[in-house]
Amino acid sequence: ATDQVVRSSDVRTNAPFLVPTRTRTPPTDSSLLESPPSVPMSEVSGRCVTHGSRRAPVPAAPAHSVLVAEDNPDTQRFVVEMLARMGYQAEIVEDGQQAVEEVRARAWDAVLMDLQMPRKDGLAATREIRDRCPDGRPYIIAMTANAMAGDRERCLEAGMNDYVSKPINAAELREKLCRHLKSASLTV
Repeated sequence: ATDQVVRSSDVRTNAPFLVPTRTRTPPTDSSLLESPPSVPMSEVSGRCVTHGSRRAPVPAAPAHSVLVAEDNPDTQRFVVEMLARMGYQAEIVEDGQQAVEEVRARAWDAVLMDLQMPRKDGLAATREIRDRCPDGRPYIIAMTANAMAGDRERCLEAGMNDYVSKPINAAELREKLCRHLKSASLTV
């Protein structure tokens, strides 16, 4: 794995910021890399904590780990940036086989699993993860551009816990992750 920093900008203010991430393969665009600076907490949106229309600061706590299984580099950057703004630590793998290996090697709080990937698709990878981890962990959310009738049911039958369609709605993803991680912390 290599540490990387992805350059982005705040959609509201267009102010630049950097998103730290880890990936299994180097990106093809070297202009995205810089030496890893620390990201000020003011650049990261709060996780699950709001008061009216303003966000309350989130106390310093270890970030939840989210594995992003996605083969499209643009979607990878978008999702990792979104997760960083929500306060999650993300690592990227490019196919379902790598996702299975990562889940076997490390405990993840959640996995965002694309359905159509090379080597092993998201449904096959999820079935294999569930065979090896029958306790229902990690929490697996399907990500797909195909919003066909029956897709959600196929994802749930394979062992996924939830489903989001692309383009991903940040508020919807945040709600699904917060709901799961809050209930998981109550049962631990």
